[in-house]
Amino acid sequence: MNGVEHRARHQRQCAQSLPYDARKDITPIALIARMPYVLVVNPELPVHSVADLVKLAREKPGQLTFASVGPGTIHHLNGEMFKSIFDLNVVHVPYKGTAPALQDIVGGHVQFMFADVPPPRRWCWRQGARARRHHHRTRAGFAGPANARGGRHPGFNTASWHSISTASGVPKDIVDKLAREIREVMKEPEVQNLLAEEGAVPQISPPPEEFKTFVDSEITRWGELVEKAGILHSQ
Repeated sequence: MNGVEHRARHQRQCAQSLPYDARKDITPIALIARMPYVLVVNPELPVHSVADLVKLAREKPGQLTFASVGPGTIHHLNGEMFKSIFDLNVVHVPYKGTAPALQDIVGGHVQFMFADVPPPRRWCWRQGARARRHHHRTRAGFAGPANARGGRHPGFNTASWHSISTASGVPKDIVDKLAREIREVMKEPEVQNLLAEEGAVPQISPPPEEFKTFVDSEITRWGELVEKAGILHSQ
């Protein structure tokens, strides 16, 4: 069994249920940043746009593979979203980290992956992989989706997000005070610059109640994708 087959077999291992209920046991306080993802492709792959990759995947159903840093990770889910939106047959290959995944992309063992900005910016540029522009504009120079005709899709939002939360049961006045303080901190240019240097897009959070609505919608959105992709049943 080669390395790719071994990692594919790893994907089929049984997933463990979370020991908590994300809706009931966690209280969201504030959103602090979004992390855009870039589409990284093997340098020898004959594609120069998202549309090219979609076209190639349709011409070769089941023959293209995409890497992730493990089953159920945001890298994996981004690939599953790509498959779902464009109705593609591409194969997931999980790795134990971004570096080995990028190394195999450069080596041609897998064809592409969705990666957060810093790793390909620091590694692929030196090794020869290509990264296609994808989501929010950042200091790394990546741009957002335009239209479906260009091979992109207005509903294809792969950015992850980072927030500060606490356990349920914390008094509302304390949650509100923390949220206000965090929003003020996030307005500081130094904080925004530090996040932007890491490829993140700093955010000024909405109030806790509004942010919780967003969190609940994200749980639903990604949960539906997990169910549709059969991730829990195939691992």
